[in-house]
Amino acid sequence: MKITFAKDEEQQIKVRLKEGDEEQEFDYIKMITYLFDEKQLEEPEFGEGITDEEKEKIQDMITNINSAIGNETAG
Repeated sequence: MKITFAKDEEQQIKVRLKEGDEEQEFDYIKMITYLFDEKQLEEPEFGEGITDEEKEKIQDMITNINSAIGNETAG
């Protein structure tokens, strides 16, 4: 599962979930279920308008989520 980030016409960040060729609105429960089953998220995808600073912060967030899940399952 990938999480995709892009800005809309009002420059608001929109988040979507992508599995294979299917893309859908972000669903927190679906993301948590995926994390429970798969133990990590894939690298995020970025669409139009996302700045380098925003990309770095989002990538850090994904890394922190994956690290936290990895630590929980290792213990």
